[in-house]
Amino acid sequence: MVVRTDLHVHPLLNTFLFRRDPGKQHQRPPFFFPLFNYTDYPRAYAAKVRLLFSVIYVLPFPWKSTMEEVSRLTRLAMEQAKHAEVPVRVVRTAQEMRNAVNEGSLALVHVVEGGHVIGGDETNVDRLAELGIRYITLVHFVHNRIGGAAAVPFGGRRGLSDFGRRVVRRMYKRGIVADLSHATVPTFWDTLKEATGPVIATHSGARAFALHDRNLNVDQAKAIAQSGGVVGVILCPFYLNAWHLRGSLDDLVRNVSYFVNLIGAEHVTIGSDLDGWLWPVHEIRDISDHGLIPDALERSGMSRSDVDLVVGESLVRMFERIDAKMQNAK
Repeated sequence: MVVRTDLHVHPLLNTFLFRRDPGKQHQRPPFFFPLFNYTDYPRAYAAKVRLLFSVIYVLPFPWKSTMEEVSRLTRLAMEQAKHAEVPVRVVRTAQEMRNAVNEGSLALVHVVEGGHVIGGDETNVDRLAELGIRYITLVHFVHNRIGGAAAVPFGGRRGLSDFGRRVVRRMYKRGIVADLSHATVPTFWDTLKEATGPVIATHSGARAFALHDRNLNVDQAKAIAQSGGVVGVILCPFYLNAWHLRGSLDDLVRNVSYFVNLIGAEHVTIGSDLDGWLWPVHEIRDISDHGLIPDALERSGMSRSDVDLVVGESLVRMFERIDAKMQNAK
């Protein structure tokens, strides 16, 4: 059974900010308005999306412990899953992902956006692993102790710190993948040197089409594929086509096809960034329209087998390889 997935989606952000419960069905946003939810578990389930990499994003409020907030949100997500209007199961391994899907559940995997949550203590990587975190977006919009963030003044010159190198090495010992979305080019290449497994870019587009300081260039995309990782293509219009604020499915298809032709469908998937306080291309009004993506890819001439890889199989297979390596190392 093909597992339809989304590599980067934020059902918990409005939980963190406004106590919204993604286990209940919410209204579709009438227009871009972050206080509405673009995704929740019932709408994802109805759209036949069966695997969500649920992003935990914690604002660095100085009066709160970021690690405690991550722990609180993972516990809250477990409770929300138990009481959701559709069957939802929190999982961590690739086998658990497949089992949940085969048994008719929506599988959730916890991930973290922003290595700032680690603070200055690299042993917090172990705490995140124990919470079931499977990838960490090393940097977000601002530099942190780990490395440099793209789109920040002078950010392009900042690479991975010595602390960041230790963090990355520790992540791979615990089966946590480095997400290099938002990273500067030096941080990207420094991480490749330290990673002992696949690296990923969970929500990006092609630098050939837009955002030269944020999207992936040819060499970066090839390096991700050579590591065994995947590129998740974002749904936000101005990541897909320069200066396009509304965008279309054609823009998304062009970016997905670009990466498929460059590195192969086994290294490409969808990382929508829905509910990340950005808006999707206009045909995707919320996660209910996720099924339009494989249809559009097939109409563009992509083979059914490649479409199956892009909509989720590439991602599950990557984690199967990671988990097998971790098991063999024990």
